[in-house]
Amino acid sequence: MRGEYHPGYRLIILDIASSFGVSQAPVREAIERLKHEGLLKAEPNRGSTVAHLSLSEMREVYELRELIELYVLERMLPQLSAEDLAKLNELYESMCRVAQKDDVFAFIELDLAFHSLFYERYGNGQILGVWRGIKEKTTRFVSITNQLYFADLMVIAKGHRGLIDALQSGDLDSVKETYRRHIEGVWGRMRQML
Repeated sequence: MRGEYHPGYRLIILDIASSFGVSQAPVREAIERLKHEGLLKAEPNRGSTVAHLSLSEMREVYELRELIELYVLERMLPQLSAEDLAKLNELYESMCRVAQKDDVFAFIELDLAFHSLFYERYGNGQILGVWRGIKEKTTRFVSITNQLYFADLMVIAKGHRGLIDALQSGDLDSVKETYRRHIEGVWGRMRQML
C-alpha cells in the first residue's frame, strides 16, 4: 500500500519471514490473502509478485465508485445531521494539517475516512461492503498517484471543502455536480500517471 515494492517485484517467502522474525506459514497466509485482494499475483516459475496497476482496472473502480457514491449521497442527504457535517469539517481540517506536513499516508487515510462517512451514515450493509472492497484498491491507486503528482497535498484537501459546502446547502444538484468534479479530478490525475 505504501509503494515500497514496485509492480512486478517478486516476493520471497523465506526472506519476508526472516525480516519479520516469523515462520513461513503466516507469510504464506498473508500472501494468499493479498492475491485474493488483487494486490499480488501468482506468476508461473516466479512465485508471487506485486500486481501491476492497469488503467482499465482503475477506470472500472472509479466508475463503480462514482455510481455508488452518488447514489449514497442522494439517499443520505436528507439524513445528514449537524454532527455529520461537524465530522466532515473535522476530517477536512485534519487533512489540511497532514497536508502541511506532507504526510501522504495519513492524508490518504483521512481522505478515505471522509468518503467512508457517507457509506456508514447511509447504513446499507451491502453497499458498505462494496465500498470496503474498492477502498483497498483506491488506497493503492491514490498512494501511488499522490506520491508522483502532488508535492502539495493541500490542493487535494481543498477539493473536499466544496463538497462540504454543497452538503451544507442541502441542494442535491449542487452535491452531485461538486462530487462529479471532485471524483473526475482524482480520476483525471490517475490517468495522467499512466
